[in-house]
Amino acid sequence: MQSSSELGNVPPHYKTLGVDPSITPEDLTKHYRKVSLQLHPDRVAHREGITAEERRAMDSQYQRITEAYRELSDAEKRSAYDTRHGVNFNARVHSVLRTIHSHNDAAQSRMCATKTAEETSRTTAEKRRRDETEKEAPAEEEEEEEYNPDSFSEDEVAASREKDTKFFSLQLLGVMDRTSHLRSIRLVKRRTRDAEGAIIDTEKSWGIVLHQNYIVDCDKTKYDGDNRIIFPCRIVQIGHFSLGDEEQPVTDKLRQVEEEARRRAPDKDVEVSILVKYNVQDWLLVGDATLLQNADVLDKFVAEGSYPLLSQLRSSVITAVNGNAVENGAELKEALAASSQANKTVLTAAFLPQIVKKKSHNY
Repeated sequence: MQSSSELGNVPPHYKTLGVDPSITPEDLTKHYRKVSLQLHPDRVAHREGITAEERRAMDSQYQRITEAYRELSDAEKRSAYDTRHGVNFNARVHSVLRTIHSHNDAAQSRMCATKTAEETSRTTAEKRRRDETEKEAPAEEEEEEEYNPDSFSEDEVAASREKDTKFFSLQLLGVMDRTSHLRSIRLVKRRTRDAEGAIIDTEKSWGIVLHQNYIVDCDKTKYDGDNRIIFPCRIVQIGHFSLGDEEQPVTDKLRQVEEEARRRAPDKDVEVSILVKYNVQDWLLVGDATLLQNADVLDKFVAEGSYPLLSQLRSSVITAVNGNAVENGAELKEALAASSQANKTVLTAAFLPQIVKKKSHNY
């Protein structure tokens, strides 16, 4: 599970567990159960040939891996942790590009498959009607089996729910909305204090992922509510420095404004005001709209967490459904369920008008 060449550079929680940051949730759980079983205090207490000092060391190690697993096993907390420590961000941006460029092809393939299925269904129905009219004697009516949800196994139900979410695809509508939207954000580096109130530590990261002067992701547990970041977006102003539409790095300006904030309020959390600009793009939801009334389907279709994100468009914040604004995941689910009664469902999402091919980094 470990990679001896890489574990020295990975974040502390992954290093404590001895795993690579790319490990899947399933493999992480298996690894934790194996290691925790070996270090569990009840087992160590009955193990012969171990000194009291070794038992204390094992107990301390057990507590550290348990704390690390508690954070990494929670999808939202793991995402925030990875954001703070710069895990796999470049791969995430490339995933954004692949997702955006694949939607048109996926939607077209889905519509062709649907048309073929409908034609096959009509052909089968016509053949069945001809066969029935050719029979000399009417066939005995079969008793219709009553639907009983309890007759299905848990695996069958889970497989059915997973299949439901694949009935949806997204089709890009028209061109990008050229109207720019502005939003003010407070970037924060929180400070930790001891029992007497003295500052003992300051967060090292702002909790944002930068791609040149774009924010393409953020710590969603840190920026929420009125201070929610609609990404992807372009930073156009940092403090009193205006960047305009120029393609320029923003890290130097952030450091300069941060130093001013530290001098101005040395005993408070470090805060920097920025102004961001974003554009939006409309997507048509293609699929069986009646499934949007199913809570289980919505739970899978809407990404976990407080941000209004779709599992299929996870790298763009959804701002509206059929023109109705949404602020969080719960409102997105409600709006999708309500749209099932409309003729169509149009999702408005933040959109990246262009990507300059440079690496993203955590900041």
